[in-house]
Amino acid sequence: MRYKLILFDNDDTLMDFQAGNRNAVDRLMDEVGYFHPDTRK
Repeated sequence: MRYKLILFDNDDTLMDFQAGNRNAVDRLMDEVGYFHPDTRK
């Protein structure tokens, strides 16, 4: 039997969606040179 479609529920089931978003925004801000003292690790 061949599948026509495979559906994955990605929102916090297979991946930590919130952490991924934070990481993406942090990397973007680093790339454009934005610095906010409250968010620096």
